[in-house]
Amino acid sequence: MTTLKTYPAVVLLCAACLMTNAYAQLTPSADAYTNTGSSSTNYGPNALLDVVGGSQTTYIQFNLSSIPSGYAGANVAKATLKLYVNAVNTAGNFNVDYVTSAWSEGTITAKSSPTLGSPIVSGVALTTASANQYILVDITSAVQAWVNGTQANNGIALVGNGSLNASFDSKENTGMSHTAELDIVFVNSGPQGPAGPQGPQGATGSQGPMGLTGATGAQGPAGPQGPQGLAGAQGPQGVAGPTGPQGAAGTNGVGFNFRTAFDPNATYAVNDVVTYNGSSYVAIAANGPNTQTPDQNTSAWSVMAQQGATGAQGSTGPMGPMGLTGATGATGPQGPQGPSGAQGPQGATGPQGPQGVTGPMGPQGAAGANGAGFNFRNAFDPNAMYAVNDVATYNGSSYVAIAANGPNPQTPDLDTIAWSLMAEQGATGTQGSQGLTGAIGPQGPQGLTGATGATGSTGPQGPQGLAGPQGPAGPAGPVSPAAMNAALLRWYTQTYSVPTNPYGLAFDGSNIWVAGVFSSNLTKVSATTGAVVGTYPAGGSTTALAFDGTNIWATNPSSSGTVTKLLASTGAIVGTYPVGNTPEGIAFDGTNIWVTNDNSNTVTKLLASTGAVLGTYAVGTTPWGVAFDGAYIWVTNEGSNNVTKLLASNGAVVGTYSVGLFPYGVAYDGTNIWVANGGSNTITKLLASTGAVVGTYFLGNNTLPYELAFDGTNIWITNEGNGTVMKMVASTATVVATYTVGSVPWGIVFDGANIWAANEGSSTLSMIPVH
Repeated sequence: MTTLKTYPAVVLLCAACLMTNAYAQLTPSADAYTNTGSSSTNYGPNALLDVVGGSQTTYIQFNLSSIPSGYAGANVAKATLKLYVNAVNTAGNFNVDYVTSAWSEGTITAKSSPTLGSPIVSGVALTTASANQYILVDITSAVQAWVNGTQANNGIALVGNGSLNASFDSKENTGMSHTAELDIVFVNSGPQGPAGPQGPQGATGSQGPMGLTGATGAQGPAGPQGPQGLAGAQGPQGVAGPTGPQGAAGTNGVGFNFRTAFDPNATYAVNDVVTYNGSSYVAIAANGPNTQTPDQNTSAWSVMAQQGATGAQGSTGPMGPMGLTGATGATGPQGPQGPSGAQGPQGATGPQGPQGVTGPMGPQGAAGANGAGFNFRNAFDPNAMYAVNDVATYNGSSYVAIAANGPNPQTPDLDTIAWSLMAEQGATGTQGSQGLTGAIGPQGPQGLTGATGATGSTGPQGPQGLAGPQGPAGPAGPVSPAAMNAALLRWYTQTYSVPTNPYGLAFDGSNIWVAGVFSSNLTKVSATTGAVVGTYPAGGSTTALAFDGTNIWATNPSSSGTVTKLLASTGAIVGTYPVGNTPEGIAFDGTNIWVTNDNSNTVTKLLASTGAVLGTYAVGTTPWGVAFDGAYIWVTNEGSNNVTKLLASNGAVVGTYSVGLFPYGVAYDGTNIWVANGGSNTITKLLASTGAVVGTYFLGNNTLPYELAFDGTNIWITNEGNGTVMKMVASTATVVATYTVGSVPWGIVFDGANIWAANEGSSTLSMIPVH
């Protein structure tokens, strides 16, 4: 097995022009996994493919119909299975087995799972270091058997051994595009015929329409420099004649109108061509002024020529024939000759003077006539109709229609009857070394003025100008808690008194808000100094708090079931809104406020901007804590010893999962859900994607864990039973530190630099620096 980091993949079947090998990249036609713990559940639509020893098996199938019918197993030189490891919760290994009966992604379950054959590969190892990268598994023998027809292609199964608990990305994980791949290398796909003799050079034809800019060819070798002749005596230069008048500009033909670089303030007509970020775009609809650039505004612009990566430098080709000499421009009239002076003796030739300053650039000539060209149609659409010379892009390459076609399910790279490759996306080549600069020869006599040549490429950038004067210093920004800790060398626990018995905590970006369980007021404390900033009425006894970016929300369990919304900047009450009986926990999902109703066995969803109730949803018995994982709401049910997972968009219950006794606090670490089990003196870790228990960790007798917080690396736990706060590494569930705080610590919050714990029994707050 080989591991590698993430790189984008292209699904294609291609043959190198000068080789007899071919290469295919195939993505699954079907993938799913089964779970004996939920034997009737189909997991085909899931974004992950789970492999757990003894319970969860993954099935993957590839459609081999794109392999040419004349190929046999002997043409398969190498076949590699490429899998992206999403997570490894418990290290171990798995087998890759043949699947020997048919199955369907949309209906497969553990009860209806297909039969398995012998292993293709055994003991593929996974460690925690395998996560977030690809692994490669050689399954050449299986692909050869499928191509030969000696084994039916019902796909493969990933079967976990022992305690392995891992997951891979499925083809439904469109947010990451880490789908499995089958990479096949073919051999003996047909020898290349010999090159034919070069034909004679034809006569120069008339200039055709301007085509797309091709890649720059390699520069041929410089010819040997001939010996320099003796310098003759230079005669006096005559007076320059006046410049003749400029001829009238020719008429423009029908075609493209090249408008140089894209200008967001300009207006553009159909067939106007601009450049942007190294690529050329043609207007397919009149537009402008427009804040969208051509690469974003696909309704008005189509890619004409996309900037490609620099290809590898090829070998030097033979010198081409010399082109015809351009017509010589007309000579201006000769001015009158002045009288000849006496011829003086010829002096020795002096050294050549320095090169003069480059003169100003002359006026730009009139634009040449535009020729007719291709019709650019943006990205390939299988539902569209295409005419001959229509151009479409697909997977980074450009294709031109050589026959009218469409609608067509075949993509241009497969339909060679209707499409021809125009420009293939190339790999970035290495840059060649720069040649030596030749010596400057002596300046010869001035010749006649020739016709104006094409504009040369942009010269090298001049040296950087002098730095401008330094601007005035801006106002000092606010001091962060981390910076204040460093300035004061405050790397130790601090204790601050608050007016009431503190319970729930929230951080608003600058201050810590404290709910008093026996008080109807909220206290606002500076996170930098620990000083009380203010005390504000909240409508009743408060327990839990949440911050929505502007306002503080507080639950009022002792009132008639309400929550109060206060403006964080002033503490003014914005409104009070009814929920269920005895509201306890509260969380914000980016748009809505979620409240657990302890005596109603429900959660209430309110729109944060208005306080309007959007829904009330049944959960377990005595719901307490609540957390949001980016898509789902998780609720701890103290009375039924489990947690409920709900879809945040509509409140639908996704699953209910058993944990320890009396679960209270809940937190999300980006991958897992953590639950504090007060009655078991344990912490439970569940995989957020599936609800599977990753582990349960004992903290010690009479610890009574209550609330949790995550600092980006560690889980922090308040233990009301022994007056401590524990720091546990989230990746390993190892307790690395225990801090003695005040009496009965309940609420806990992270401010970006410090952990704050609310000590209800001693009416204090403990501030613990994270680093």
